[in-house]
Amino acid sequence: MRLASCALLVACSVPDVDLEGKQCPCTEGFACDTSTNLCRPANGDGGVIDSLATTPCLGPTGLELYRYAGMFDWQHEDASWTGAAQIVQNSDNVMDSYAFRTQAELTQAMGNYRVIAAMKPTSTGGGTPTLGIVLRAQLDLQKKDRYSCNWIPSARELRVEVTGTTLGSVQVPTASPTAAVTMEARIIGTPPTVACCLREYPTAKLMNLVDLGSTITTGYPGLGTNRMAATFPTFVVFTP
Repeated sequence: MRLASCALLVACSVPDVDLEGKQCPCTEGFACDTSTNLCRPANGDGGVIDSLATTPCLGPTGLELYRYAGMFDWQHEDASWTGAAQIVQNSDNVMDSYAFRTQAELTQAMGNYRVIAAMKPTSTGGGTPTLGIVLRAQLDLQKKDRYSCNWIPSARELRVEVTGTTLGSVQVPTASPTAAVTMEARIIGTPPTVACCLREYPTAKLMNLVDLGSTITTGYPGLGTNRMAATFPTFVVFTP
């Protein structure tokens, strides 16, 4: 009986681990998507298989300015934001919460940049829970002036806002409200022109939204939530 049991154990094999969407480094069969630092199925030539999740939805990226790499030295207004291997918003009760990077390499961009961030909801509170990318956040947290590209999973809606006022929105009826998404957001110029998209859904795109009445000409990039706990495995800032 013991010999038979041992034979069965030897014959068994551990199934391959599915690393799709997990953080790099990757194992055999997967390659690192360097724009997001996430593992994707490999194409056999050292690169990733082309898919919606690996294809930039705002076109080619510019010069990389900053990549989150485990040091969460960001400015944030409440203790619900933490960071180690990934950035985490731990609370689904905090309203209108955000955190942002303020270091010198982003000051040089003068508020003109493009951000790519992977994100996944983990729990939601009441009201209209959202998560997304913050643009041109101000150092004065009492003012809360900023732009934001917000994903509203329960409503399947992508929305661009400036300090709570909607500049544009689009419905994405095919989206899963619990799935991870890869968001891209870009802001340039004065008056500010904003673009935003979700890689996984071709219809989730808002382009060239101009805010003629805004005075937010510079500021910093970051992440924001409203009544939503979430994980953000990657956050990368490029020139526009």
